[in-house]
Amino acid sequence: KASILIPFPYAANNHQLFNANYYKNYGACKIVEQKYLDDGLLEKTVDELINNKDLIKQLEKKAFEISKPNASKKIVEEIFNHV
Repeated sequence: KASILIPFPYAANNHQLFNANYYKNYGACKIVEQKYLDDGLLEKTVDELINNKDLIKQLEKKAFEISKPNASKKIVEEIFNHV
């Protein structure tokens, strides 16, 4: 699904922003940093998506391309293979 990520700025080494940028740079999401929430950037970003169905489809396509289907299952299998 198309998403707007709001990384928690106080996470260790700002890893949430780092991870969010990975998806953003691939074209799989939009990011709104918490420090810009009071500036109305979240509302503007939501409006941008609501008014641009092609952008939503593009974000969804990119998010699907970068997804890891069955990741949890694969992790569990890998753990049990090494126990």
